[in-house]
Amino acid sequence: AMVGHDGHRGTMYYVSVDPEQQKAGYGRVIVEAAEAWLKARGCWKVNLLVRRGNEAVLGFYGELGYALNTSQPIEKWIDPSKRGDR
Repeated sequence: AMVGHDGHRGTMYYVSVDPEQQKAGYGRVIVEAAEAWLKARGCWKVNLLVRRGNEAVLGFYGELGYALNTSQPIEKWIDPSKRGDR
C-alpha cells in the first residue's frame, strides 16, 4: 500500500493483500495504519479509488466506514498508448 497527503487530505493507493492471505484481517490492519499515519499529520479525510464493479472491495471498505462521495473522478490519458485496458 502507498499512502500520502497534499497537506489537506490523504490518499491511499494500491492497498492489497495476497489472495491466499485475504480474510485474515491484514487489509484492516493496513487501512488502520494508513489512517493513523494520516491523522498524525493533520489529515482528517482520506480518498481512495476502487474500480467500478469491484463489489467485494467496496463491501470491505463499507465495513470500515467508507462510502461513495459526491465527487466524480475524471481523467485524461496524455499518452493513450500507455492505457493498460486495450
